[in-house]
Amino acid sequence: RVSAGSLRATISNLRQYGTGSVRDLQAITEESGRRAQATAKRLAPRDSGYMASKLQLVLSAKRLAWRIGYDEADFLGRGLAFYPVFQELGFRHWITGEFIQNPHIRPAHRLEASRYTADVAAALRRRALAMRVR
Repeated sequence: RVSAGSLRATISNLRQYGTGSVRDLQAITEESGRRAQATAKRLAPRDSGYMASKLQLVLSAKRLAWRIGYDEADFLGRGLAFYPVFQELGFRHWITGEFIQNPHIRPAHRLEASRYTADVAAALRRRALAMRVR
């Protein structure tokens, strides 16, 4: 979770790389969120496809952070249990007792983390180099 104070400090630090650095990171962050959402949808278990179709990407107000997940109302409004949590964290099958787990959000985060970090570092390096050239 990103606090308002840490976000303000981050934006302030980014300004040393020039005014376009925040825009660069907003674009990188949005693309990162979209990749993570696509990965999570691909990894999500499929029965009816309803759960994967409801996976949402939410960007922070400043577009420097994102989260993926589900809106409980999408399930409860259709008379369904909010089952994504059971798929992600696991459950015991009611007949066999077998433990079943289909994580898709956490693996998507893990897969995206290193690429996002590399993309941010590359963008800041480009900005720093461009500032030295001037």
